[in-house]
Amino acid sequence: MADQALLTRAARWNSACELLNTLNLNLAQSQGDEADRLEKAIAEQEQLTLDLEAPHLNAVVQKLQLIWELDLQKPDEDGGVKRLILADLISLIG
Repeated sequence: MADQALLTRAARWNSACELLNTLNLNLAQSQGDEADRLEKAIAEQEQLTLDLEAPHLNAVVQKLQLIWELDLQKPDEDGGVKRLILADLISLIG
């Protein structure tokens, strides 16, 4: 029974990530009103993805990347610490 719950959780996670990836790819090729619509859809999908239970540690890393997206690009100490945390997690996961 627990295996089925984990598989279902993983399937929901994978589906949400695939949709988010597709939306981001479409945004890269869009303009004007279409781009605005896609940006709104991406924000909504990111929130839905964050609300899902993480099925594995890689999903936790992905959640942190979504939450810290803008901070990770900053060259300041805060951005550096967050990059180190993610690097540590990725290293521990293997």
